[in-house]
Amino acid sequence: LNGFSVIELMVALAITAFLLIGLVQIFSSVRASYDLQEGLGRLQENARFATTFMNDQLRDTGYFPLPEHENPDIDIGFNFPSILTGDVPPPMTLNTTDGGGTTSDTLVVNIFDERDCSGNLNPVTTTGNPAIGHKQIVFAHDAANNELQFTCRFGVPTLGVNPPDVITNQPVLNNVETLQFQYGE
Repeated sequence: LNGFSVIELMVALAITAFLLIGLVQIFSSVRASYDLQEGLGRLQENARFATTFMNDQLRDTGYFPLPEHENPDIDIGFNFPSILTGDVPPPMTLNTTDGGGTTSDTLVVNIFDERDCSGNLNPVTTTGNPAIGHKQIVFAHDAANNELQFTCRFGVPTLGVNPPDVITNQPVLNNVETLQFQYGE
């Protein structure tokens, strides 16, 4: 009979096993590399969203939307000249404690806007324009959940009083160790 001997079969099986182990190792490392790249891409996209979201709010900081609202005779629900001479909240407040250390910073943004925290237009006033409200957004780090969160308050401006309607602790970005703002001269 012309067949393979047991030794030849064992050598063939050993070579095949080594080749299969090599293929599994290659597949495994390619899969790990793919997962890593996918995770990095997701991280970059989430960070891009968070920075875009914060930038949009910062661009609107201190915004007074319509110049005709500075006329006290126009019905907008409050009087801008009295707001301007009264206890107006600063456009932005940055609470830093240790100058870039391990304690998280908090950023408070005040905006006078015709849109509420959900992006909906306010009711129209007698002038035909949307009413202006005070929107206050707070960006802070939640150490318990390792998240960058924001809280949005919205309502009719009242001197020295935070807006009444609150959307609290909405996550913007996960896996954040600390929120630090660093700036120079």
